[in-house]
Amino acid sequence: MRLLTTFRLLATAGSIAALAPLAAAAQEKLTWQMAWLPTGEYAAYTAGIEKGFFLEQGIELTMTRGFGSGDTVAKIASGASVIGDADLGAMMTAAVRTDAPVKAVMAGYTVAPNAFFVINGSGIETIGDLAGKVVGTTPGNSSMTYLPSIAEANGLDLSSITFVTMDGGAMGPMLINGRIDAAPFYTTHHFTMSKQAAQMGKTIDILPFADYGLSIYSSSFLANETFLEEKPELVKGWLAGIQKSLLWAKDNPEEAARIHVAKYPEVDYEDALANLETVLGFMLNESSEAAGLGQFAPEQLASTWAFVAQSQELDPAIDPAVFVDTSLVP
Repeated sequence: MRLLTTFRLLATAGSIAALAPLAAAAQEKLTWQMAWLPTGEYAAYTAGIEKGFFLEQGIELTMTRGFGSGDTVAKIASGASVIGDADLGAMMTAAVRTDAPVKAVMAGYTVAPNAFFVINGSGIETIGDLAGKVVGTTPGNSSMTYLPSIAEANGLDLSSITFVTMDGGAMGPMLINGRIDAAPFYTTHHFTMSKQAAQMGKTIDILPFADYGLSIYSSSFLANETFLEEKPELVKGWLAGIQKSLLWAKDNPEEAARIHVAKYPEVDYEDALANLETVLGFMLNESSEAAGLGQFAPEQLASTWAFVAQSQELDPAIDPAVFVDTSLVP
């Protein structure tokens, strides 16, 4: 009897050992192409990876830094990456101009985070004050998608501005050191940038685009169309992991920030926490509750396209529903 029991235990152990490689093989590797540097706005997802929320969906997820929404959209369109986050307006523009095979598969920011950062005392107090100034930007910067409409509505002649294109990591130091007069950032970066400016005895003011009439969806979750068609379950799992990560981070922001800083030690804990809390406000709010977390409300989607079409001189008659597919949002 003991020999039989021992044999059964050994057989069971052997079965478990044999199944282990199969379980590991079931995890599909995916790389999330971020739109920007790994600041605290990504803390919820870093924590979600650590907590196993994506592994639960059969996904071994990694994240790689971005260089602006335009670059991220281009990479997803080419297949160099298959999933990521980027500004919806940048994706819409690429879809129309270059037939980029990319879809927005889940809504992200329901509030426009775009703003110009300026140094207090520079004389720039409104969008109109940018006339004659030097403004930094990055390749495919999402704020540039909307700027023509904002400028026209507020009487700003864009030809009077000198735009200087640079790497995203250089814009902050260039602004603080007085090499440029203004730079477009998401308002999520204000806390971090203000700390850096304070070390130089300076204060950063912001000119939010929302204060000048911009009502849009902004950062959204994107997928390559071919990948979406061929592996919908992976996209669905990715989105489920995102939702679980966001809701967990809402209840545990301090822990999420600590996990993020452990992964990215170059990020300050206070910065990460402030950025995360701002982003959660952009994503978990009355708008997302009304439409459903991750869904696009038709009216706001139409408003987003109206701004993009006007700014980029595209056909306003295009139905913006063609740019999104939220059928896999849990």
